[in-house]
Amino acid sequence: MESGIMETKEKVNADVKAWNKQGHTQSETLTEAFRRVKVCSSDFDLPCIIEHKSFLNLSLKNAKPSPNFCKNVPAPLEFTKSISWRTSRCGQLAPDHPMICDKLIDEVQNFCQNKNEQKKK
Repeated sequence: MESGIMETKEKVNADVKAWNKQGHTQSETLTEAFRRVKVCSSDFDLPCIIEHKSFLNLSLKNAKPSPNFCKNVPAPLEFTKSISWRTSRCGQLAPDHPMICDKLIDEVQNFCQNKNEQKKK
């Protein structure tokens, strides 16, 4: 099992490196992560979903900024706002896979929260 995890980690790192070399924006990265996650067999295919969550997380950190990418993105602990925002975004990004979307979209919230915290320093 551990060798499978290492292989997945190496694959994600190679994918992220290749993706970031092309100079994509944050918005393009989000779209790409949702395109890639469609290969997951179900809402419960956790290894597949985690692979694409990792791709999104690592790629966003090095993507070119997109205007307003983090605008109106609530912090993960703002529960009421988060539910509303996630429902809206998932309706746009993955209406047929709301559970997968919910697992992936939290990477955007975490990214934006970290970005906002760094601005405050």
